[in-house]
Amino acid sequence: MESKAQELVSELDGLHQIFTVANQEELAETLRRVKADLVVAISFGMPTLAKKISPDELRISFDRKVDQIERQIRAFAPKPGAWAMFKGNRVKFLAAQVRLSASGSIGEVINVSPLLVAAKDGALLIGSLQEAGKRIMTSEEWARGVRLQVGEKFE
Repeated sequence: MESKAQELVSELDGLHQIFTVANQEELAETLRRVKADLVVAISFGMPTLAKKISPDELRISFDRKVDQIERQIRAFAPKPGAWAMFKGNRVKFLAAQVRLSASGSIGEVINVSPLLVAAKDGALLIGSLQEAGKRIMTSEEWARGVRLQVGEKFE
């Protein structure tokens, strides 16, 4: 029994020698990449953490394509919520549809009821939204409340 254990220890010691000499550069490179967050270690059956969402990812930029903005709104609704500024207030968009046939200058309100906002290559038909500190409402309710006019702009 002792001889088998000694044999196994010497075999493992030999493998250790081979791996440490042969893979030193690869190991060093992998450690550098892990340190720089370039490699994500995944353990099967274990949860992994997603990268935190930054405020920049949530802010709607109307100079992008409408389908990208619509996906952004859908991805972040209802929380944390994709948002744009209107007259100094943060407005969270919760539902929108793409309208490629409509056009206007970027961020401009094309129509009030239903609410259409121009983007790079079309417009977004806004279904529901929420101004900071207020309840969720339809775009028509919100537009009446702020006395929205055609030509005003979201930032």
